[in-house]
Amino acid sequence: RTLADCAVDGLLPEKNLVSAGQASREAIRWLARLERGEISCVTRRDLNRILLPLEIKKRQSRYGDFSKQNQKINTEKSSTTHQRMLKNPEEWHEYHRNYREERKDWRTIPFDEWIKRIKKLSDRFLIGDFGCGEAKIAEAIGSRVINFDHVAIDSHVISCDMSDVSEHIKKGGLDVALFSLSLMGKNWEDYLKEASRCLNDNGYLFIAETTKSLERRLETLRDEIKNLGFKIYKDDEIGLFTFIEARKSELE
Repeated sequence: RTLADCAVDGLLPEKNLVSAGQASREAIRWLARLERGEISCVTRRDLNRILLPLEIKKRQSRYGDFSKQNQKINTEKSSTTHQRMLKNPEEWHEYHRNYREERKDWRTIPFDEWIKRIKKLSDRFLIGDFGCGEAKIAEAIGSRVINFDHVAIDSHVISCDMSDVSEHIKKGGLDVALFSLSLMGKNWEDYLKEASRCLNDNGYLFIAETTKSLERRLETLRDEIKNLGFKIYKDDEIGLFTFIEARKSELE
């Protein structure tokens, strides 16, 4: 529909457009990758495709339910998760199919909560969505959200190991770093360190996790946030989730 509007009526999809500078930078990076021989083909599948019961059963047998998938990701390093899902994107798709099913019963949807909070900030802020999944926040906010995940749902998402996005974001290049149910893996501290590198002075760090998953590491998480030079100014529990908002200190 968007393509038809553009081709027939000349209506440009403004929220999906990038700036000329960003397009130039991405083109240069693309040419550099071609010169290094880093060429890959990715087949993207519709996350909302209706699966037959037999196919669902086959996937569940192979990957486990949502709880088992989370457990697996949390007991391995992000580099391991990234390489495995790159080789078999179906696992990532199954994870998000399970995620969609799970949140049908949630009274509070974390990405909806973050959308409301982000809309109260300056519309000039550049936001990094680490572990964006279906990129729901960018869908609501627009092109100033830079999306990262192990597998890219579309061309607006950067596929990467989110513990290092230096190829895409310079030091101090973000105003907001967001982890919405995505601070996962044995090396989750590396995600926070990378977020700190990406954020400018006074930049915001937003984190949402299930309160249950944080039971054992909540104090460790708070300490790590503070050790990286952030000041926590909001730390509350809504429904099943804990929401943490922190701000980077200029004296870091």
